[in-house]
Order: sequence, then C-alpha cells, then structure tokens
Amino acid sequence: APSYPSRDNPPQPAHHPPTGVDMKYTEMAQQAQQEEQSSSTTALKRNLLLHWALQPPANQILKTIDQLLCNVHSVYPPAFGIPAHSYFTGWQAISRTDMYSSSGGVDEERL
Repeated sequence: APSYPSRDNPPQPAHHPPTGVDMKYTEMAQQAQQEEQSSSTTALKRNLLLHWALQPPANQILKTIDQLLCNVHSVYPPAFGIPAHSYFTGWQAISRTDMYSSSGGVDEERL
C-alpha cells in the first residue's frame, strides 16, 4: 500500500544544488549581515568619540592624554551595549593623582 504524508509525517522538501536564485538570496543575507555589523561598528566609534575622546561641548578637540587615560575604564564593555568580557575585569581605573607630580603637572615618566 502506498504511504501518504500525514500531519505526523509531513513531506520533506527535495534537496537540489544551489541555483542562481538561491545564491542571490544568500548574497543578500550576507550583505545585510555585513551592513548590520558595519552599522554597529560605526555606532561604537561614534560613542567612543563622543563619550570618551572629544572635549564637549563642540566635540572638535581631543581630550588630553591624562584625561583619556583616567577615563578609559568608562568605555570598557559593557559600555555602549557591548557584552561584558572577562578580559576587562582585572583592569582598574587610573586616578589623576597617579599621573601628576608633586608640582601639579603631568609626570611624563608616570604616563
């Protein structure tokens, strides 16, 4: 007796070699994924510049090296929606007093 597909045993689609249409949709999916990654990278770069590297309010000039070093911990993951990573758990914030000499200027040797 012939076997007929049932609800419990639905027919399986036939596998075929990739066609031009299959390749087109595969390429479109890959391109969309690359654009999403590019968009995420662009957003991350923008957040780093605005929240860490540039001096407000004009955001046209980079902060000084001592300011950057003292605040670098603020951009470690999980900042900006990036998942936390164990690599950053051992890092500690650098205090401004660790970089300044007794005369009040930045101690180049401590940098």
